[in-house]
Amino acid sequence: MGELAANEKADRKAWKARPFQGDVSALITILFICIFVFDVAVPANVAGGVPYVLPVLLGSFYSKRRTIFALAAISSVLTVAGYLLSEPTSQAWVGVVNRGLSLFAIWATALMVIWRKKAEKELIASEQRFRAVVDSSPSAILIKDRDGRYVLANKSWHEWFNPEGQSIAGKTVFDFFPADHARKIGIQDREVVDRGRVVEYEYETPLADGSVISTMMQKFPILDTDGTVVGVAGVNTDISKRIAVERALMDAKAEAERANRAKSEFLATMSHDLRTPLNAIIGFSEAMDMKTFGPVGNPNYEEYVRHILKSGRTLVSLINGLLDLSKIEAGKYRLDEEPFPLAPLLEESIRHLSHQAAEKNVRIERTLAPDLPLLHADDRAVAQIVNNMLSNALKFSHADGVIAVDAGAGEDHAVYIRVTDNGIGMDEKDKAKALQPFERADSKPARKYEGTGLGLYICANLMRLHGGALEIDSELGEGTTVTVRFPPERSIRSSAKPD
Repeated sequence: MGELAANEKADRKAWKARPFQGDVSALITILFICIFVFDVAVPANVAGGVPYVLPVLLGSFYSKRRTIFALAAISSVLTVAGYLLSEPTSQAWVGVVNRGLSLFAIWATALMVIWRKKAEKELIASEQRFRAVVDSSPSAILIKDRDGRYVLANKSWHEWFNPEGQSIAGKTVFDFFPADHARKIGIQDREVVDRGRVVEYEYETPLADGSVISTMMQKFPILDTDGTVVGVAGVNTDISKRIAVERALMDAKAEAERANRAKSEFLATMSHDLRTPLNAIIGFSEAMDMKTFGPVGNPNYEEYVRHILKSGRTLVSLINGLLDLSKIEAGKYRLDEEPFPLAPLLEESIRHLSHQAAEKNVRIERTLAPDLPLLHADDRAVAQIVNNMLSNALKFSHADGVIAVDAGAGEDHAVYIRVTDNGIGMDEKDKAKALQPFERADSKPARKYEGTGLGLYICANLMRLHGGALEIDSELGEGTTVTVRFPPERSIRSSAKPD
């Protein structure tokens, strides 16, 4: 309302400044006199009141409603006075009807003029609000006709491309941009006009001061009521900050990838260098532990040998895990795939772990389907998956516990391997952590167990490389079941086995 009042005040000032205001007032006065003289001169039954509509129509030159009402009131008074002063006739009712219609026409015209003035003010206010919104936009907004001539541009556009404030009417992009950039813009405008669709481009935009910014230009057609393209509108937004952030992120990503590659190469080198002497330590300590060449002698030495063997196995397991992790994360782990029977591999993995299970008094039970199909996979990777699953189950099993190994094929002939223990189990939070590298379970029972947190993570990634999946079903205090499932296409059924 304050804006409309301000606009009305501005209209009054503008009206006072009009050089023809006095001429209109004089014309209305002369019209009133002439119409009244004519009205009095003709008989009463002549429609002499109708011309009084003319002064009311001229009221459209005034901004105040009360002025229009005043003109209508004067016209009404003069209409009645003209009838009373006119020469009476025998058909008085005709004159009364004519005067009534004249009064109706006068006030209907006054209301129409007032409504039109109100509509004009609302239109002006709407245009001013639209212009204020457009000029407040930080983006450069423009409108052109279908021939590429500028019709309108907002404040930001002028600040970017026309700081001198010269008139843009009838001008084209060649008046404000270098020729090569102007041609590029012209092609975009032509595409909008010819195809009638929105286009969007990102490019480096030269400004009037010689600098260049990254912008996103969105252009769309302006249609008339028949759907014909009559112009092009465009919104040009400065995206320099976004581009700078994207470039910084890309640089940071590239740097992180370089650091990750360097880490992976370091781990691979370190793993190879450490694994060779550790294998020797484990081999000699195993021979001593098994008394291959006779008894060691002192019983204390036998205990030391067992500690050396256990520590060596732990270090080799850690190094192997780091080496596999570095290969997987670097995308350098390559599968050597061929068909092989799964049962012997599972038996070998169980046998390999049986000594450690016996030390903890944990029993390993197996249920292997007799009709297990051949598995087309990398047998070394599958062995590592099974070993990690069994090692994990043994680590978290209670003394005198049981580990169940189950292998078979589903109805779709997809091979699965399932390892179940009745150990400490996991809650939902720890299940999610188990599939993340270097993450350890937070539950109190799990904190006393050593480990790197790589076992199941490596299993899940090796299964991903095979196109399979790893699932964990666990309940805290009840035990854990880990299942790996291979895709059906990796199964080679007995009917397809070679002779």
